[in-house]
Amino acid sequence: MTAATALVAVALVAGCSTDEASRVPTREPATPAAAPAVTAPPVGTVFGNGVAVSSTVVDPASHTLVVAATAPNRLLMFDTTDPARAPREYPLPAPAGQLSVADGQVLVPLPGRLELVDVSNGSRRLGRIDGDGRDATALPGGGFAVATSDGDVDVLDQYLAKQRTLTGLVSADSIVAVGNHLAVLDRKQTSITQFDADTGKNQGSLRVGDGATNLAVARNGAVLAADTAGNQLMVFGVDPLLERQQFPVTGAPYGIVYDDKAQLVWLTLTGTNEVVGYDITTGTPVEKQRFHTVRQPDSVAVDPATGDLYVASAAGDGIEQIPTKG
Repeated sequence: MTAATALVAVALVAGCSTDEASRVPTREPATPAAAPAVTAPPVGTVFGNGVAVSSTVVDPASHTLVVAATAPNRLLMFDTTDPARAPREYPLPAPAGQLSVADGQVLVPLPGRLELVDVSNGSRRLGRIDGDGRDATALPGGGFAVATSDGDVDVLDQYLAKQRTLTGLVSADSIVAVGNHLAVLDRKQTSITQFDADTGKNQGSLRVGDGATNLAVARNGAVLAADTAGNQLMVFGVDPLLERQQFPVTGAPYGIVYDDKAQLVWLTLTGTNEVVGYDITTGTPVEKQRFHTVRQPDSVAVDPATGDLYVASAAGDGIEQIPTKG
């Protein structure tokens, strides 16, 4: 660790107020690598050509793949049993942040609000937030937490009324819940911060590589981070917040999802147009599967019922359904 990195790490672990956060060294947030031309055909079935996708999620109970599309901004809902069928379409007022799903509802973070969209009929509920919503997660005890671009995390109750705001970050870009703990990724500080979801207490921060972008959570509660700029997968424990593993992954890992049933973490590699799956249960990640993808695979989702992966192109080259079981 360099002296400069050590200073950043010390400042982060100590926690910081909003004013202190503005004095912590920051960087330009890491972004997906610009993908090269595809040199091998994508594995599986490709559908939805011409749709530029920024985020994907699967609701396994209803066999529905939900994607956030741009130009125009909208949600598209595909039947995973027949993905070639025309999707249901629901307009959005602005580009959506990262999608997630809970109890048959899609959590759609947007500027100034969190929308809950019912997967079965498209009906919506709306909760007001401050700032530009980047990511959201359901809380185990009911309610939701929404990460925003201004560094705040708004905690809403089950009726979408704001309960509290968690502060101290420069930007809040990806968020996961582990029990009553929230792990929040700040791309500008490339840090992860743990909060108590019930009290809002900041429980400490750690540096995450050279330029982390997205989080996922494993079945055992481990928090997984794609370090895009540093070309690595990082694994953290919570309560206390500790770095458990880091492993080199070439190709600018960006999209990340965990398959609870197969116990594999999947990473999209935007620098090589691939998706790769690792077993992290042994303490050192072990590569299990690797597939060629559509160009610019910025997002990935998994259907836990079937193990199928859905890799989506941000360049409009389609959505790829990949069977992972032989």
